[in-house]
Amino acid sequence: MKLSENTVREIADWLQCGLECWVHKLRGTMILLPNVEDPLFDPEIWEDSFVDVAGKEHEYLVFEPMDSSHSYRIMEAFAFSLASIELKFELERALQGPKPFKRFKQSVEKSDFRESWCNYKFDAHMDWVKSQVNCHQLVG
Repeated sequence: MKLSENTVREIADWLQCGLECWVHKLRGTMILLPNVEDPLFDPEIWEDSFVDVAGKEHEYLVFEPMDSSHSYRIMEAFAFSLASIELKFELERALQGPKPFKRFKQSVEKSDFRESWCNYKFDAHMDWVKSQVNCHQLVG
């Protein structure tokens, strides 16, 4: 199955929200599923989606969100790429201290590089989805 660039973008968007994307191999339809271990997970809201894939898992390509270690490496790479020495050091300190995700986000949100970070992170998610597409093509 070949996924369009728009579909890859849509998957990347949903993965950034923490949802899994299940794409039907023949129809190309997409089903979104949450992380059931999320404390805010409400099974009633997602019941129809779980019913749709139950017993038919083999009919779908599953795209999963980045794990925290990969997300951390993306933040490190962004900090390393910056020309602004001041922000670069601030982000590196945030990543080395406690609660690195929260501290990184706070630092980048108050900077002039917020939009750059959003674009960088989205591009990383696009690469993440494309790597999963390549894995599915190798296996499928």
